[in-house]
Amino acid sequence: MSFVERLYEARSIMTPSHPWIPILSILNGTIGHDGVARIATDAIFEQLDLPPFKRTPEAAKQIKHIMLQLGWTPVRARSLTARGRAARVRGYARMPSVA
Repeated sequence: MSFVERLYEARSIMTPSHPWIPILSILNGTIGHDGVARIATDAIFEQLDLPPFKRTPEAAKQIKHIMLQLGWTPVRARSLTARGRAARVRGYARMPSVA
């Protein structure tokens, strides 16, 4: 085993597992007409059961880091809000896995 491989192995052992990873890894999102799965950041906060006062920029950064590891890409899209108005919504997109 090379020195670099041993470093990667040691790093993987030392990296603590985030408690949100099991929840975020099972998210599928909504598949659109173009075959791309999308999910809004607000929907992710709902899945994590975070109250509104804990939906901070720091929490969004943690979600972004985990979602990138899981193969999602951050996007901004136009969507309807709860009040029926068009607004720019932040979220994530990826091609759905074939299973």
